[in-house]
Amino acid sequence: MWGVVHWRRLQEASLVSENQRAISDELVQQRGGVPASGPASVMLNTPEVAKRALGLALYLRTETSLAPRIRELGMLVAARENDCQFIWHAHAPLARMAGLKDDIVDALRDKKELSGLTPDEASVVNYGREFIRTRRVSLYGDIWAPRHRCAVIGGKR
Repeated sequence: MWGVVHWRRLQEASLVSENQRAISDELVQQRGGVPASGPASVMLNTPEVAKRALGLALYLRTETSLAPRIRELGMLVAARENDCQFIWHAHAPLARMAGLKDDIVDALRDKKELSGLTPDEASVVNYGREFIRTRRVSLYGDIWAPRHRCAVIGGKR
């Protein structure tokens, strides 16, 4: 709630330029209201940064060649590996709605062994874990075994 009150006070006190006010109004309209939590609530204090950062996030979520199920799995892997509760709670329902099996979501959440992954799911999980844990990805080895990896990670389908 603080974000809503703070944003309104900034608007009323004219602490935001006309240009920035237009940007923040657009962001609020896109989101269906003033964000009360999360990165967007903080970024409203710098509308130009918010426009660019949230625009990039929207682009990566909606303009990717990845299937929604795979994209959301990647988000969950990143959230779990980094213990990011905000992203986890934002994307776990989306992953389920996109068709990711409940047992996969639950096993990721509980840090249990993942079984029954399709080859594309295994590629995303292995790639994400290796990258986040080591800050690099090996060129050869088990992680790259499936030949369809380029399509899964964002190449041509």
